[in-house]
Amino acid sequence: MDKLWVVAMAVNLMAKPFDLSSVRLLDSPFKRAMERDAAYLLQLEPDRLLSRFRSEAGLQPKAPPYGGWEGMGVAGHTLGHYLSACSMMFASTGDERFRERVNYIVDELELCQQAHGDGYVAAIPEGRRVFSEIAQGIIRAKPFDLNGVWVP
Repeated sequence: MDKLWVVAMAVNLMAKPFDLSSVRLLDSPFKRAMERDAAYLLQLEPDRLLSRFRSEAGLQPKAPPYGGWEGMGVAGHTLGHYLSACSMMFASTGDERFRERVNYIVDELELCQQAHGDGYVAAIPEGRRVFSEIAQGIIRAKPFDLNGVWVP
C-alpha cells in the first residue's frame, strides 16, 4: 500500500465539507465583495462566451465573441470558469438568475454537441483536428503548443 495513502488513512479529519447554501454572509466587506462579483458575472453575456462553441459546431453565433483569449487559441476557456462561478454564486446566494444562466449555457452546449453529431464540444480553433491526431498517437509538443494549437 502506498505510504501516502496509509498516512492519509491515519489522519483524523477535523474539517468536514459543507454546501455553500449552508452559509450566508452578513453585511461585511466579504459580502460586498461577493455582491460585486455577482454584478460582474451578470454583466457578462453568455451568448458571447458561447460564440466560438457555436461557430465550431457549424451553428450561427448569437453574438460576437469576446476579444482577448476568446479570440485566440484559448477560445472557450473562459466559459468553464464562468460556469463554475455562476454555479457557486447560485449555491452561495440562491439567486435564480445564476441557475438560469447555467441552465442556458448547458442547453446551448448540448445543441453544439448535437450539431457535431458525436458528443464533441469545444471552441478551440482546429480542436477537432488536434484531438483526432492525439487519439491516433500523433503528438507534436512544444512549449505552449500541442500539434499546432496553444491549449487544446
